[in-house]
Amino acid sequence: MDIIYGLIVGVHMVGFAAIMVGYYFSWSASRGNRPMFPGQVMVIGARTQIITGLIIVGLGSTLVDEDYNYIKITAKLLVALAVAWLVEKGAAQARRHEYVQPKLVHAAGLLAIANALMASLW
Repeated sequence: MDIIYGLIVGVHMVGFAAIMVGYYFSWSASRGNRPMFPGQVMVIGARTQIITGLIIVGLGSTLVDEDYNYIKITAKLLVALAVAWLVEKGAAQARRHEYVQPKLVHAAGLLAIANALMASLW
């Protein structure tokens, strides 16, 4: 079970990397007159973060005997949901060819970074 737990933690980290890579490409592609919008990579990364995070806590608390700080887990879940909401909203606006405010994409990227910092520093 430790191997499965480790693999899911690895996929969780790949989800974070997908958000960051998508954010970087969205930011770098927006230079000049191009609009900034979250791509499908950011959407998939945000969804992956939520799903694998819930699986990690479920497996860790029942099968691996991890001792979690549930206040921290709740805070991280709320931030992950905010990231997913921002990314999904921006991607939906982009699909409808509507203007996506760059603040929306920056907020999603910075909240994802804040979530990683909560995981490592708290």
